[in-house]
Amino acid sequence: MTKAGITPGAAQWAAFARELGWTVTYSPGRAWFTIHGGRSALMRTTAATTGTGLERHIADLEADATERDYRGDLLIVGAAPLVKARRWLTNDPAAGLLGEPDGAGWKWSAACWLRCARCRLLGLYGELGSWDAHPCGHHEGAWHLGDEIAPSVAEAWARAAYQTAIQRSHRPDERNSNDQSA
Repeated sequence: MTKAGITPGAAQWAAFARELGWTVTYSPGRAWFTIHGGRSALMRTTAATTGTGLERHIADLEADATERDYRGDLLIVGAAPLVKARRWLTNDPAAGLLGEPDGAGWKWSAACWLRCARCRLLGLYGELGSWDAHPCGHHEGAWHLGDEIAPSVAEAWARAAYQTAIQRSHRPDERNSNDQSA
């Protein structure tokens, strides 16, 4: 974690969200983002690269959300915005796993990429849940784009990586500071 309480992976996800035009708020004490919009979600970032790796974080995020009395959508993402997650009905690339409220818990499926037909933002939908786009909440979208959408996601991720690296390079080196409190 950095001094500000945000992990390097979370910092890049924050920059990525800005690249996509999403509004997010980071909660360092909880290690999650709130993605704001017509279909908001709590997002947890992990170092996972597969759906199986992401699944290991479901119980913790559900427990955190329950403790907070949050009953909305949950999103778990990994080390990058294109992960190998099991998909049943589509070949759309997955960003992670999306949990949508289902009774006393959440129903989880792949969080697949789409381009909203109304606002043109890149967004996510739950493969086995609602087809409302996250975060905008619109129901009109270009689903089932398959690998056609992956380059747009990868380009935004690369821009976010660059922005994150620039921010880190302009930060004072904490090891060489004159702060003697360590």
